[in-house]
Amino acid sequence: MGKLLAVLRFLTAAVVRAFIGLLVTAISGAVGAAEVLTNEKAPEDWLSLDGLQSWFQSDPQGAGLLALTGVGTAAGLGLSIFQVFFSSAGKHAVQAFQTALAASEGRITSKLDGNHGEMVASLGRIEALLLAATQTSPAGAVPDPQVQAAQLAAANQIVASNDPVDEPARRAIDRGDLSQTIAALLDAAAHDARSAARNYRSAGLFAYGRDAETAIHAFREAVRLEPADVWDHIFLSRLYASRGDGDAAIQSARAAVTAATDLRDRSCALDDLGDCLRTRGDLPAARTAYEDSLTIAKALAAQDPNNTDWRRDLSVSYERVGDVCEAAGDVAEAVRLYALSEPIAAGLAALAPTHAGFQSDLRITRARLAALRAKVG
Repeated sequence: MGKLLAVLRFLTAAVVRAFIGLLVTAISGAVGAAEVLTNEKAPEDWLSLDGLQSWFQSDPQGAGLLALTGVGTAAGLGLSIFQVFFSSAGKHAVQAFQTALAASEGRITSKLDGNHGEMVASLGRIEALLLAATQTSPAGAVPDPQVQAAQLAAANQIVASNDPVDEPARRAIDRGDLSQTIAALLDAAAHDARSAARNYRSAGLFAYGRDAETAIHAFREAVRLEPADVWDHIFLSRLYASRGDGDAAIQSARAAVTAATDLRDRSCALDDLGDCLRTRGDLPAARTAYEDSLTIAKALAAQDPNNTDWRRDLSVSYERVGDVCEAAGDVAEAVRLYALSEPIAAGLAALAPTHAGFQSDLRITRARLAALRAKVG
């Protein structure tokens, strides 16, 4: 009997050690994963509940919250094992621990609900700001989708920032005050060199289409500070073109082409350069720029035939070259190029019957192709 008790004690101790080892490993793994995923170092006292709570309450990346969730999950797994082996002896201890764990989970849920509410509120504030931006655009102005996408990204960055330098702009966004948002960004850029380029860029984006001089000033400063940013040059080129400054528009477009390291960015920059040269009347140079862009579009579409954005780029590139050929009097070549674009546009429209953009592209392409064929006779 004594030997049997000794064996049972040994087995019990082994199970306890295994349980503790599993629990510690799981908790350490959760904390380690949180550090890697969020690039946030755990505090020295992370092993205590207070330490974990302090971590998830203070860090902006949510590392402590992730770790605390992992700890709760690991503890729950450990409890299940504990209950299997010690359902009678450890009943009261397990119940007490479960109560503490439930309270911890409640705090986690509350934190998550709070974050969700803040996220929804932030989206509402950003939406109000961008609505104000649209409403203050000059009558008849066509929104630039690339500018709108960049505006949304800039507004999201400001709202999510914990940097004190962004606080005035964040408060202006909270009020939906576009003018004060721009003023706050320009002020921050003038007084904080560390974030100056970013804030000048954001100011230029929010002023784009509403206050050309302010937008040009902001983007000039942005490209002076960060000349490698392709889209700053592109937006600046478009702003110059909108006020009729063709030479400055061409200069900025060429700077964008030079700065581009990404193929698609380079293709966009070449298209803008072609637009500027065509506006000035230099059709041969415009055709060269468009054809260089077309070469890139062909390569990208061949590289990934399933990429609908790249397929649309190719369709549009054929048409840009076709348009400049028509302007130069080579209508037959324009027909050939539009005929190459049409099946791409038709394929995209068939792939996404509810995509308004693809359906519109196809209608326009077919109408232009019919008009060009009518010219040839």
